[in-house]
Amino acid sequence: MFEEMVASIEEEVVNFLMKAEIETETIERQKVAEGEAVIPFETSDEEPKKKKPYVKKTHIGRNDPCPCGSGKKYKNCHGK
Repeated sequence: MFEEMVASIEEEVVNFLMKAEIETETIERQKVAEGEAVIPFETSDEEPKKKKPYVKKTHIGRNDPCPCGSGKKYKNCHGK
């Protein structure tokens, strides 16, 4: 009974493959540019923006005196 089932499945697969039609989609390419490179900064009058360097701020430790001048530790004053 199992062998009959496997044989019928194989027969259905073969019938399906013989009836199948392959469709191919052809995509036509469009001409975009003819050897011209796009350079955004040379075509416009604007200068490219320059990045500013990162300035590292002074680090206040938890147990250092608070910069507000209260005399307390930073963790007990403005560090909360």
